[in-house]
Amino acid sequence: MDLKKVTAELKKQYPGKKIIPNHKTNPTEIICEVDPSSQHAGNSTAVAVIDQTKLHYHERSAEIYYVLQGKLELIIDEVKFVLNQDQYRVIPPGKTHQARGKATWVLVYSEPGWQKEDSLAVEDQSLTFSPNLTHIRLLVKDYQTMFRFYHEQLGLAVTWGDSKTDYAEFDLGDAKIAIYKTELMPKFIQTKLGKANGALVINLRVENLKTAVEFLKEQKIKPLSEITKYSDAGIEAFYLEDPEGNLLEIYRDLE
Repeated sequence: MDLKKVTAELKKQYPGKKIIPNHKTNPTEIICEVDPSSQHAGNSTAVAVIDQTKLHYHERSAEIYYVLQGKLELIIDEVKFVLNQDQYRVIPPGKTHQARGKATWVLVYSEPGWQKEDSLAVEDQSLTFSPNLTHIRLLVKDYQTMFRFYHEQLGLAVTWGDSKTDYAEFDLGDAKIAIYKTELMPKFIQTKLGKANGALVINLRVENLKTAVEFLKEQKIKPLSEITKYSDAGIEAFYLEDPEGNLLEIYRDLE
């Protein structure tokens, strides 16, 4: 998320209001306290710009998430809801919830008003696995031909890379399709490619890789690799195969 851009827009729309990013340089949530509970304990209103929130719950407060701009994926007690602009969802007290978006603007109303001590993080996530599909990567033998097909013939907009790079991403709206040279993939995973000839990699982003590994172990699924940091790619990831040999990349963005 672009901290500088989002902060400037919040200051413009809500002058004088306190703005709180959850990380100093690479936030996944930025909150603007529009009408905080410090003014009156009965309720509070904030605007949150969300890429991803932590899984948490409130013992006392009920919340309403109202989407002002963009699309929001809201998981309440492991049930997923997708909210578009001008749609909302009520979250009762005691319900675990987590939100994901792409710099999605959300009006959050709390009653009673939001209090820090009432926002309780769920530390043990070993029994849950809620990845976010970000893109599907095709491993290709003829990179330039595939680039021309997706960009010039199908007309997909390029969001990363070009015809001369080894990797490119194309815009498909909520997700992306990517192409990558097949011969370069083994540098990420030191094993043979899957039974499907390694033609497909499904990219799933998670908040906690160790939690994901523990969940998979409980499901008797053995990853193909250990969690590894790939600084050049800006990710930390591990890999596994589905029953027909397609590769899954489970990753998180490096801060």
